[in-house]
Amino acid sequence: DRVFGLAFSPDGRRLASASADGSARLWDVAGAQPIGGALPGHTAAVLAVAFSPDGRWLASAGSDQVIVLRDGATGAPVGAPLAGHQDTVTQLAFSPDGKTLASVGYDGALMLWEPGAAATPRQRASHPSVLNAVAFSPDGSLIATAGADRHVTLWQSATLSARDDPLTDHDAAVRAVAFSPDGRRLVS
Repeated sequence: DRVFGLAFSPDGRRLASASADGSARLWDVAGAQPIGGALPGHTAAVLAVAFSPDGRWLASAGSDQVIVLRDGATGAPVGAPLAGHQDTVTQLAFSPDGKTLASVGYDGALMLWEPGAAATPRQRASHPSVLNAVAFSPDGSLIATAGADRHVTLWQSATLSARDDPLTDHDAAVRAVAFSPDGRRLVS
């Protein structure tokens, strides 16, 4: 079925995919072949996958409202699913140091998790509409979210307090955000 999300491992040797058929998969990039079968853990469409910067973790999330934290090398689930969202989880992002995983979803929640520490969010912030995208700044101090309300919001990652007013120049839902490598620009 449709592929909703892709992520390269930090070393570029593996690719993770997220699909509407309810599967997350690992692929060998050089051989262009799947590594094993579908990764277990989800019961509905998988929309997002993300590797931690050191490759230790692979996270997947989707319509079943949970995040499955996985071993980055094998894709095997590690611990209980991370539960807290009340609707579909749309996007995931690891902080540059790999110590924090951010998730956003249809419930308008931005949640921060500590991989391997607990199955409940460390911090949570609410947004008035569906959130489609999340990204950390290269220094990890800011988180950008974007959603159906056509807004991009910047959050202080330490406190999850909104920084300034939302950016409102879009005419339709915002589906993606990314910081430039030097952290001086944000695109949406």
